Amino acid sequence: MNNLNAPILNTANIKSKNDESEGVKFTSLHHIDHSTGIITSIDIDNKSEALHEYIERLLEDIKEKHTKRSFEFKSKTTEVRIAIDLLIKGKYFEAVEINAKRLLKVEQIAQQEMDKLGISIQKGSLFQTVINVDNDTKMIIIGKADHNDFLDASDFAVHKGLPWKKRIFKSFLAVTDFSGNIKNVFISDTTNVVTKYWWCDFFELSEVRTDKFNTKNFIELLDKKVFNPIKKNYPADHTTLRNTVVGHFRANNDFDLDYFYETIFKDYSPIDKKLPLNEIQTKVKQIPKKYELDSQFTIDKEEINIRAVNKIFLNEGMELVLKGSPDLDNINSFENEEGDKFIAIKSEEGYNRFKK
Repeated sequence: MNNLNAPILNTANIKSKNDESEGVKFTSLHHIDHSTGIITSIDIDNKSEALHEYIERLLEDIKEKHTKRSFEFKSKTTEVRIAIDLLIKGKYFEAVEINAKRLLKVEQIAQQEMDKLGISIQKGSLFQTVINVDNDTKMIIIGKADHNDFLDASDFAVHKGLPWKKRIFKSFLAVTDFSGNIKNVFISDTTNVVTKYWWCDFFELSEVRTDKFNTKNFIELLDKKVFNPIKKNYPADHTTLRNTVVGHFRANNDFDLDYFYETIFKDYSPIDKKLPLNEIQTKVKQIPKKYELDSQFTIDKEEINIRAVNKIFLNEGMELVLKGSPDLDNINSFENEEGDKFIAIKSEEGYNRFKK
């Protein structure tokens, strides 16, 4: 039985590298300050229970996060890839020092570029954890939790620290065997944007699937699996939902499944009360896993423009073409006393064209 929720072990009692018992084998914590160039190693064992609980919750957040993207290492000889081999072999302290020093260097270089844009990289804490999932699988988690300012109620002074409830983090999760063969690599970011310096410069990874591939296939699957099945019986909801989805893709530069779902589908109020909303919600959440797509990626605008047209049949020889995400409040429907059904579109140009 896989045990992904075992408590963090006391590092003073770390088992040897040949120990294959399930659970967390090692966890380290470093504070990284790219502005001063200082790395501070934190002795977790001598800290409060609150810190232990924070780390447990952070690890759980990373393992359970739905939005993530698949990557692969460009080479087996990069610094972090070599450090991962050391982690698997049980050479923990050598490995985590390599990664902490590399992250400091990468953040200092990245900050020089971001200075031109007036952007500051958040200072934070680097967590590195090794977990034995079962007797054949390990999980390597490397995460950076951002520090935030907070007003301390005891002295009413502003301090920096780790946010207790809303944890902001970038994470790396690798699934390996005990021989060091990597099965999967996932990157996630709670800011809804997969930060490039994190995956490209620090880990030296490449995407398994391109942004164009993810965008094209996600939109196509939404049409085929979610919208087309409701088009005939629930036309009003079909138009409203699809229009909203296209608007979301056009208005945002980056796609994050959780944000996408919560913004559009979680609290959607159906026009037709018989709409199978629960079924629709389930389908949307299952798309990445079921069809092997990433749940976090940069949106390819060209792909959205290609698929932003929605044609609605009106009468023989007459269609209503919706391009992009028009304001549907400009379209109304009504029925006269004889039972004839009409639509009315607010349009001065249309009025002048068809005025009789």
